[in-house]
Amino acid sequence: MMSRPAPFDHRPTHSATSPIAFLLVLFVVSFALGCSSGSGGGGGGGGSIDGTWVGKALSSYAISSSFTAKITEDNTKISGTITIAILSYTDEPITGTLNGTSITFGDISGKITFTGTINGNSASGTYSLPSYGDNGTWTAAKQ
Repeated sequence: MMSRPAPFDHRPTHSATSPIAFLLVLFVVSFALGCSSGSGGGGGGGGSIDGTWVGKALSSYAISSSFTAKITEDNTKISGTITIAILSYTDEPITGTLNGTSITFGDISGKITFTGTINGNSASGTYSLPSYGDNGTWTAAKQ
């Protein structure tokens, strides 16, 4: 006959480390390490922001337009090109900065400036287009 542990005996009656608990802890630690590793100090919300980003902007005039930015990250500096059909921009050079998850970039001529936040493979923020007296919001996704 099997004896029951005394009421004051708080030892577990089964193994405290099950394979499922171990895998769950391993997943959480791996996820946390993956999110904290940036590329070259820029951060970018968990990885390099290098690549093609496709987005939409909504102006203060309620006009929606799309854009494509090809971005290269070098530590905290970014460069690349942007295409915005509604402004007749095709592969216009852009420069900017990346500080953790905060991003600021714009065309070299200074006509448009984007500021926002990177969160993995998505980004959002505001833009300013002073020559048209316009500003608005934008969202983008890394392709």
